[in-house]
Amino acid sequence: VFVGYAMYMWLSTLLWGPGTALRQEQVRGSLEAVFLTPVSRLVPLFGPALTNIVWVLFNLVVMGLAVWLLFGVVLPLQGILLTLLVTFAGLPAMYALGSLFGAAVLRFGEVGPAVQFVRGALSLLCGITFPIVMLPAWAQASAAALPPTYIVAAIRDVLLKGATPLDLVPTIGALAGLAVVFGALAIVVFRVLEASARRSGMLGRY
Repeated sequence: VFVGYAMYMWLSTLLWGPGTALRQEQVRGSLEAVFLTPVSRLVPLFGPALTNIVWVLFNLVVMGLAVWLLFGVVLPLQGILLTLLVTFAGLPAMYALGSLFGAAVLRFGEVGPAVQFVRGALSLLCGITFPIVMLPAWAQASAAALPPTYIVAAIRDVLLKGATPLDLVPTIGALAGLAVVFGALAIVVFRVLEASARRSGMLGRY
């Protein structure tokens, strides 16, 4: 439950953060000015997501203390360190996933309803609320293509089953591959939607 809730909070931060940052710029009328600056487009795409790393770690620490103080669960030191390792290994893939929703702001403006739907779907698909073995085959195949599935499973293995760093190598490899895929997809989608927003004048609308 602790691991699943931690991932749910992380997903909430990821899916809301990047899109909200770009949306605020759009509402204030400063998004066009941001796009006129001579910097890489990767900065407004990935920058807002990276600012949330501190809050993710803060949430993990607070929830860890709550589990210890309220329920008397003492997490092993090695498990805590490996949990941090898994978290950092999953950062690129998770923030690439979140940046896809940031890019959608350029085309649709308000993405709140889509974020609510996707967050709920990921909670069901990625083993956050119950094991993915309970899902039908097509849903399990979908879960295998999503970064939270690997992170949640790895953290539970570390904390509950005493997994070693060697056991985490396949998970870290899968997360690295997903980071490349989702990162490339986010860049392509961002550039396509930026071009569309320039033609339609969407950058200045709110």
